[in-house]
Amino acid sequence: MASSVHKDGVNYSGFSQTAMKQERHDSLGSALNEGYTELLTERYFNHGEEARGTIGDYEAQVGYIFERSIASKLEKIVGQEKMESLYLNANLPGLINELKNYASEEEIMKFISKTDFLSKHLRSTNPLPFEKEMAESSLKDTTEFLLKAYIMKMKKHLDRGELDANSFTDALATYISSFSPTLTIPKKFRNREYKFLTPEILKESLAVLNDPALTANLSETVNEHPSKGK
Repeated sequence: MASSVHKDGVNYSGFSQTAMKQERHDSLGSALNEGYTELLTERYFNHGEEARGTIGDYEAQVGYIFERSIASKLEKIVGQEKMESLYLNANLPGLINELKNYASEEEIMKFISKTDFLSKHLRSTNPLPFEKEMAESSLKDTTEFLLKAYIMKMKKHLDRGELDANSFTDALATYISSFSPTLTIPKKFRNREYKFLTPEILKESLAVLNDPALTANLSETVNEHPSKGK
């Protein structure tokens, strides 16, 4: 709330922007906002597992596990100090501009919109079949976005000589390993399970490594460390 402001009919809070219209509220960035709020709450106020499960709603049971996971992985791309500053100044445009270093504006906006859709969908107690298909597709796209953006960030460090090939592949392996294979929704919500990271998603995301700007030595190093990508 300390970072929130209302201006010209729009509420700005953290990474969310909500236009207050007469018949509906149009919002953007609510999932990232909830996720990063949760992450900072745990980081600075020691809010952990003991605080969950005391309230009978979805958030208490899983603690915004999806949103927090996405925000945490995004922070690895943006950087903790910069991302905290952007959040505390309700600067979603600043976050988007930062991500433009690694992806197009269209890709970034799709990523934010799909995380918002997923956040709402995961709270649905009885989703229709097409909604579940949309959720699976959106989860695939958000995962690919994060992986590709992180790879591009590390590639920039590599190109500038700030990393060698071994450090590049070690950082990539660590980031990939931080993704859970699946996302499971609690029993109250029909025990739905979604694939968070599949071999297909990983393969498509790593295709960026075929960029001819990457050195032959890098390709050889990646092949020498296949187990780190599991």
